[in-house]
Amino acid sequence: MLTEDAQAGLAIALALLYSILSLSSLVQVSRIIFNGHNLGSFQAIFLFLVFLWMTLRAFFFAADFDLPNIVVVLILWLPYTLQFTTFSLILVFYAKLFYQQDWPANRPVIWGLFSVANCFAFGLTLGVIAKSCSKECDPDEAEDNLFSRTIGIAYLLLTVIYSYFGVALVSHSRSRKILLPNIQGPCKLAVVTALAWTTVL
Repeated sequence: MLTEDAQAGLAIALALLYSILSLSSLVQVSRIIFNGHNLGSFQAIFLFLVFLWMTLRAFFFAADFDLPNIVVVLILWLPYTLQFTTFSLILVFYAKLFYQQDWPANRPVIWGLFSVANCFAFGLTLGVIAKSCSKECDPDEAEDNLFSRTIGIAYLLLTVIYSYFGVALVSHSRSRKILLPNIQGPCKLAVVTALAWTTVL
């Protein structure tokens, strides 16, 4: 069990780390806007989600918790759903690369699955937030409810799908079944997949 001073030091370190990541993603989003690139691209949406996710996490570790209950539970639980949306968006990008020749036919199905999964995740999060804000439930108690178990299963599924698409993309690109842009070559793609897989775990 960490002492109070150790916990305070760890919270400061995490707040600084998340703040750096938040600022970095904000700079990248600003560059996209400044250079007139497509704000609806995978990269722009991904960076915006990362910015929201990192900002809420930085605020969570830096905040004084003499705050309204609704604010506490929002900054506690929303990042989990934003993280899920961010990683599932990468899976959509992987699917677009994998099915590039048949993407028009597969796009409605892939985006449909993405939408259903994220609507479920956000609905579950809103339910937990509503319960946590009720008089009968303290925010700390919410960690032991259905949300924690369900989101854990969802991330496990993401990990499995990441592994499938990561291996399949590298294998297909090496056998010339699909073509990847230079910036998304097999080696870099393998590294990205491994990092994402580790982060989800």
